[in-house]
This record gives sequence, structure tokens and C-alpha cells, in this order.
Amino acid sequence: MTGDPRDLGLAFRDRYGGDPAARDALNGLLREVFGLDPAILDVVGGWDPSYTPFSWFDADGRCVANAAAIALPLVVAGVRIEALGIQSVAVHPAWRGRGLFRDLMGRVLAWCDARARLVLLMTATPALYDRFSFRGVPEHDFAGPAPRPLPAGMARRLMPGRPDDIAFLRRMLAARAPVSAVVAVAENATMFLYKVATRDGIALHHVPDLDAVVATVTPDAETLRLIDVVAPRIPPLAGILGALGVAPSRAEVYFPPDRLGWDACARPAPGPARLMARGPFVPEGTVFMLPPTAAF
Repeated sequence: MTGDPRDLGLAFRDRYGGDPAARDALNGLLREVFGLDPAILDVVGGWDPSYTPFSWFDADGRCVANAAAIALPLVVAGVRIEALGIQSVAVHPAWRGRGLFRDLMGRVLAWCDARARLVLLMTATPALYDRFSFRGVPEHDFAGPAPRPLPAGMARRLMPGRPDDIAFLRRMLAARAPVSAVVAVAENATMFLYKVATRDGIALHHVPDLDAVVATVTPDAETLRLIDVVAPRIPPLAGILGALGVAPSRAEVYFPPDRLGWDACARPAPGPARLMARGPFVPEGTVFMLPPTAAF
């Protein structure tokens, strides 16, 4: 069924970040559809200022459908690109099949197309977005023998729910260098803080001698899994190992390792989520992955 959603008693709203009641209604939709808890954003510093929702609300003020855009500045082949990301695309189960998804995608893409040549999204259901000229972009992670650790001062564990550590992380994120010159997110403070606060198994360490924050996940005696490095200059992997006090036989890295001083083999990335692009992005065959801390 398609038509004007207003005929269904719905009201359209966009760019309502300053309205707490509307934000709470959107949070309720995302919680019900995805099991997310967007309220955690209030703990880590609030909504990203660029977050731009396009939503339908019912007569009782409930948000029943949403699609949002967010600034996603990237570095691709060493060049900064002002891209946009689509996220929080959701329709309440009781309102599906009434054209709300198509309507909101049309609205958010019209807004994006007026502002950026490249729009990205991540989804476990890529077929839904083919009709909107999105194409799948393969991602790869990287694995290989770990280098011999280099001496470095010891690291301090950070807690993403602690106010002092949140403030410190925000300062580091504001001054970070792109983690790779191949493909990297240039700025993503809000998403980084949200991911490390909500994803189980992520460990954050500050390494003063390297002026770096290191994000790892699910460590074990044999393998280091590195998902991000926040630093004004990306340190070598060998220095990271020394600072963490580990000497694994193997390393896995979830972003291009061109700045880590380490050779690795690329592997097709597992998982249901797929990166999709609309507009010019990377040349075919570019081997990369956006870090899990940048997943949007």
C-alpha cells in the first residue's frame, strides 16, 4: 500500500533534535525494532550534532517510522571526502507495508544528494536498498603473524562510562589522525563512544608513551584483535603489543594496517552487516574495512 501517510493520520517531522519528547519517541522506536538503547548517548555526550532524522509520528506522539542522515567524513586514498551516512532506518511492525520506508528513504536521500556526492549505509538486508541505487562494497579484515613487541610504557585501562575518561576520549578523538590512508573515518566521536559503551568485549587502553588510545576485543593468549587506534600519529603494531604487555603469536586487525608497520593477509569480513554506497567511492578492488567503532 502506498499514498500520502498523512491520510493515515500520521504527521511528518524532521530535524527535531532540540525536542526531548520527539527524541524519546524515536528512541522508543529504535529500542523496539533493533533492541538498541540510544539513551546511552546522553551518558557519553548526547546526539551527534549532525544527526538529522526524518520521521512519521502517530496522533499519540509515537514515532512509527524513521530514516536519518549523519555526517560521515572519510579519508579515501589520502583525500578527505565529506560523505553522509544513512542510519536508524526503522518502521514499527504495526505500520509496515504502508509505504513509509519508501517515503522516508526518498526524503532522506533528497536531503543527502543536495549536500554530498557519496552516501553510505550498513545493513543486514541489502536487497531493500538496491532500488535506491545503493551497491554493495566488500570489506576485508587483516590477519597474520604478530610482530615482536617493542618496549613501551605500560597502558592504562579506560572505562567508557566514567566521566573523566569520556572527556579524555573526546579530546583524543578531536585530535586523531585517520587510522589508515586507504580508507578511514576522519571524525566519528559520537559513534565511537556509543560503540565502546554498548558492545561487549571491547577494551580501551591509553598508552601515554605512544600518545594513543588502543581498542581491542576478545583477547586471548594466542591472538590480539585490534579494532581501532586513536592517536595524532598511528603507532606501530609492535609498540602497541609492548604497551599492552602481550606477546601473541597472531594478530587480527579490523581496518587497513598500512600505518601499523606490519604485513598481513586480507580476508573477506564475516558477519551479516554489509556496507553499501551510493555515489563515487573506492576503486574496484580496494581492500579495506571500516573499524567496528565506526559502524553506523
